[in-house]
Amino acid sequence: VRVHLPEATFLAWLDLSALGPDGPPGRWLSERTGVSCKSGPPFGIGGEGHVRFALIENEQRIGQAVRNLRGALDRLDP
Repeated sequence: VRVHLPEATFLAWLDLSALGPDGPPGRWLSERTGVSCKSGPPFGIGGEGHVRFALIENEQRIGQAVRNLRGALDRLDP
């Protein structure tokens, strides 16, 4: 999973294309992690295989979301 860190925005993008999610990547990731995110394709060209996160919560909640993501992704079969 690659992360595209924002430079001057509150949005972050995760590239899940290497994991090959079947169906919308936002739903695929949310079902496995409990973290709300949006699939990238509706946001334009290049969004395939990506999910978008709005970094609008406090640091504690964002930290918990990252821990949930990491734990779920670590459990995936390579």
